[in-house]
Amino acid sequence: MANGTPDQCRLHIALNQIAETAADALAATANMAAKAIATLGEIEIERCEVRTVGLSLQDFFDQSKQQVTARIGSYQMDLIIRPIDAAGDVLAALSSAVGDAYRSEGST
Repeated sequence: MANGTPDQCRLHIALNQIAETAADALAATANMAAKAIATLGEIEIERCEVRTVGLSLQDFFDQSKQQVTARIGSYQMDLIIRPIDAAGDVLAALSSAVGDAYRSEGST
């Protein structure tokens, strides 16, 4: 078993946008991804690695109408944040930049 002090934080996040059409959902998702990546580029920490891990599009099924009423675009990325104590600042900056589009999907 290895012992040591953590020096980085790995996050998996998603940026989700909903729109009436697939094209609009993907365009809005691309806009949110560009904002998030620009924000990460502006943060002055030792190092923040960003890796795209997925782009998806799915139907939004309205249960009350029993039909698809919209499309959801999702851009997923992994971040490695160093030093570890910068994670809070990174999350706050992302949340501020993209608002409700941001969703954290896990960390290690």
